Amino acid sequence: MIKSTLRHAVKNLLLNSHLSLSKTTDKNKISEFLSAVKPIKTNHNLIRLGGDTDGGYLVPNDIENIDICFSPGVSEVANFENDLTKRGMKCFLADYSVENPPIENSLFDFEKNILAIKIIRYI
Repeated sequence: MIKSTLRHAVKNLLLNSHLSLSKTTDKNKISEFLSAVKPIKTNHNLIRLGGDTDGGYLVPNDIENIDICFSPGVSEVANFENDLTKRGMKCFLADYSVENPPIENSLFDFEKNILAIKIIRYI
């Protein structure tokens, strides 16, 4: 009981300080993944949604039939999601590091939560 309470307290302290503990990924697995990721051609032009830096992405101009976006980890930037709402998409946002989404939008559904595999394993 005490170990669980202590673990929970340390986890919250770290998260509130924008820190976390986690296992690192083996370098060989990272290299294997990166060698498998390659650009692919599409018959759709790319459009930029979001800002010019963090929070901006190039996506195929083929999103008119997408109704929902799930966005874990918005932090202080939600320009991409905001641009999606201009196309009628509802965006579900989750982030433990902020109290509210950085942009007020009626199509945002925000939850102060973290989506992750167990962050703290041992204390």
